[in-house]
Amino acid sequence: MTGSGVHLVSLIAAIQARVSALCDADLLVERRANDSVAATNASPAEAGAAPILPLPGSPPAPEPDVQITLGLDKGGDPGTVKFVVSLINQAHPDSLSNTLLVGVWPCDEDKHDELSAMLEPHLPQIDTLLRDGVTVHGARRPVRLIFVSD
Repeated sequence: MTGSGVHLVSLIAAIQARVSALCDADLLVERRANDSVAATNASPAEAGAAPILPLPGSPPAPEPDVQITLGLDKGGDPGTVKFVVSLINQAHPDSLSNTLLVGVWPCDEDKHDELSAMLEPHLPQIDTLLRDGVTVHGARRPVRLIFVSD
């Protein structure tokens, strides 16, 4: 607990635990950012699609990655904002039971400075996730972050 609210101690440990649990239960869904190309094993040009240019810092296209959404949610108690994480590499990633609650803060208005201060403790861990990835079946996999918000 900090002055800005309640925070999960380790975002990285929580994500790795969820990935490991999915692997142990054989429920991890291998996905790439462009599943239509991955499914056909054809290059974008062979599949009739325009070539996909990777964003700086993105994992190589043929390498499977762990896709994670990070977002803010004001649902439920209108006086709070929640920082939530979900793994897309599972069936029903938007299900409430598949969402990790990272932090809860009091918030009556969406003020940029306050939201920035709330997220600041998590930025070093987000950087580490992007740099180091997570372990899937004993191998390091890159992490692809997708930011969402309501």
